[in-house]
Amino acid sequence: MARRPTDCFTCAELSAFVDTALSAAEQEQVAGHLVGCRTCAVEVASMRELRTLLRGSSSPVSAPGALPDRLRAIAGPGADEPLWARPFDRPAESAGYAALPSSRRSHLHRRVITTTCLFTLLAGVVLVGWVAAPANRQVVVDPTVDARTGFATALAQMPLANVAVGAVAADPSVPQQAGPASAGGPSAEEVALSELGSDCLRFLQEAQAATADLAVNGVQTVEHRDGTGWRSGTVEVANLPGFGTALDLGGSAGFTPSTEQPLLELASFGSYELGCTANAGRVAGRSASVVEATSESGTTTRWWLDSETGYPLWTDRFTDGQLVSRAGFSSVAIGKAIEISDAASPTQDLGEAGEVPSLGELPLLTVSGDGDGTIESVYGDGMITLLVSQQVGTLVPGDSMAFDAERGVHQAVDGAVTVYAWQSGDQVWTVVTDGSTELADEVSGALPHEEPTEANVVDRVVSGLVWIGARFGIR
Repeated sequence: MARRPTDCFTCAELSAFVDTALSAAEQEQVAGHLVGCRTCAVEVASMRELRTLLRGSSSPVSAPGALPDRLRAIAGPGADEPLWARPFDRPAESAGYAALPSSRRSHLHRRVITTTCLFTLLAGVVLVGWVAAPANRQVVVDPTVDARTGFATALAQMPLANVAVGAVAADPSVPQQAGPASAGGPSAEEVALSELGSDCLRFLQEAQAATADLAVNGVQTVEHRDGTGWRSGTVEVANLPGFGTALDLGGSAGFTPSTEQPLLELASFGSYELGCTANAGRVAGRSASVVEATSESGTTTRWWLDSETGYPLWTDRFTDGQLVSRAGFSSVAIGKAIEISDAASPTQDLGEAGEVPSLGELPLLTVSGDGDGTIESVYGDGMITLLVSQQVGTLVPGDSMAFDAERGVHQAVDGAVTVYAWQSGDQVWTVVTDGSTELADEVSGALPHEEPTEANVVDRVVSGLVWIGARFGIR
């Protein structure tokens, strides 16, 4: 009963004080408190008065006349049976004794009913959530197919892009032969450059205008180097100004529509040092000028442009100064220019775009999505293109992909592009780039690599309830 002197006592404690049921110390504590607490003193006086009245009452009290009938009604059909007065030693069922009334039995009965109702309600909620749950996670079989197609589409929107390279990147089944790099193209050796800067940019601007205005037919050789050496394929190309480019990839036909809004302007090449030389060699029997883009790691891209029209005839790509792919005409016929209405202005000029998100030091160009939840992000600087795709599903890698345990990805490196795919949580991530394997590693390392998740009963029920709540505007 330890308390502060100013704390009042409860009615139970004051009643025990009146009945002298407290210990001597507690009795003194209450008595001392009553001296200074009028509220408790009044309460004690009332209790003592009531106690005196109860003790002084000597008149007999008779039970109401209706009480026996009420008690019999409460007892029910067993009212006339004798009661067994030993509750912990139950009589035999044949003894003819009635059980004593038990509030415990009625409480237990109510608990059983309440528990049953709760379990029934819970089962109903689980059933509704299970039925309302969306369809199970879709299976994503070889996501590289769609990712390659998306990459080819993005590549075609880059300035001075070679659609034949994009077509081979999108379809690795295009017939290809093993062997050394073609001797039919221009020399891949270092070229002496006589001009720098703005004059070289002018060459590229003329080339971009030529690809939009000139009708061109020819045969291109697309070569790239993979882990086993050089591989090459042949693509027949017909450029139709204002419409696009028709392709024949060794038996399968394709068409890449012309792009009215390139993802980048040529001014975006400003992060590279440009060098050039007019009439530096010959490609497919035509005189060609050369333009090189150089970064800190060395030459990145070399274009051979028709000296007469500016049309791109051949492109060499380098990684860390090493030649990794070549593509260009082995034979070509260039027609007259066709006037095309002015195209809409390009969507991005990285020289003026300010701060934009980037991945692998490549700026973000576009983000798109479709109905099945796939999101594709395209990054690039005009020299290197990167596509990152994510979609909810379960990854089933294609036969052409090998699992790399160190990187934690399924990969397909066919030289034209590098493709990584992996499962992260409930999502499938895919990376496609025509850059180096190191770039693919850097990008993959910057993206989520969570443990794969398997949907269970709880997940399905919860998703169903969330779906129902969303239909009623509950988030």
